[in-house]
Amino acid sequence: MVGTRQSSPIKGAQWMMAAATCWAALNYFIRIASEDMHPLQLAFFRCAFAVPLLLPLLVWKREPLWPRRRAGSLLLVALVQAGASISWILALAHIPLVEATALGFTSPFFGTVLAALLLGERIRIRRVSALLVGFIGVLVVINPAEVSFDPYALAALACALCAAGYGVLVRRISVVFHVNAIVAYVFTFMTPITFLAALPVWAEPSQKSILALIAVAAIGTLGHLAMARAWASAEIAIVAPFDYIQIVIAAAIGFFLLNENPEINIWIGAVIIIASAVYIARREAFLRRTRAREAAAESKTQTP
Repeated sequence: MVGTRQSSPIKGAQWMMAAATCWAALNYFIRIASEDMHPLQLAFFRCAFAVPLLLPLLVWKREPLWPRRRAGSLLLVALVQAGASISWILALAHIPLVEATALGFTSPFFGTVLAALLLGERIRIRRVSALLVGFIGVLVVINPAEVSFDPYALAALACALCAAGYGVLVRRISVVFHVNAIVAYVFTFMTPITFLAALPVWAEPSQKSILALIAVAAIGTLGHLAMARAWASAEIAIVAPFDYIQIVIAAAIGFFLLNENPEINIWIGAVIIIASAVYIARREAFLRRTRAREAAAESKTQTP
């Protein structure tokens, strides 16, 4: 008899906080590399350094190095993810880590809207209300009424939108490929895409940038592994909120290492965004459990 995996919320929370620490550290090293490297070139090197770490996943899943099916779909996913990577690096290079991190947490809002438009999922009134509250938080963070409004905040929102689109597209093709194979294929496709985009701005990378990029590749891999462990340890709705510790770590890194001191509106907006995102995650988990119970009850009634 095959045993079932037991849920461990404490371990799941620990792994998710480890992943959040990795993401905050990764963003710091991206900032360091961006000091003397163009975002387009940085996006290319990030992909190029990640591919050797991801190709073994294809071997593990017994997938060919070049997909025999749905290559067009994978290319579309790669283009969307390339947009996310470039816009995120652009944002990190120009706005405080806390602000970029807070705006990055809006991805679930865009994901809800895109899932409704592309996957036909229903959006109920509670989710609509949470979305509106979340976008109020976005307005508080970027403070568009200020004369000093930074347009690079829009790059962080563009990244969140692209990341949401990436998630929706992955859900559509995950019936064909294992998710690990999708990630490996996407980064493989992204490498030539970002290389061509970087050619017009190409410059000799400094030793500091190369070392920072190596750290980005290593820390990013650890972050993905830690997040996978978190998801395997407990229900996503339980462990996902612990990812928001990332904003505290980003604030500490920004204050102690980058001499950043975010204004109060960023903190207020971040709290609003996080509260709304946590509510959406909890609500989604509740609806999934309700649908599962209803399906189980219906199955029992139909059994002769």
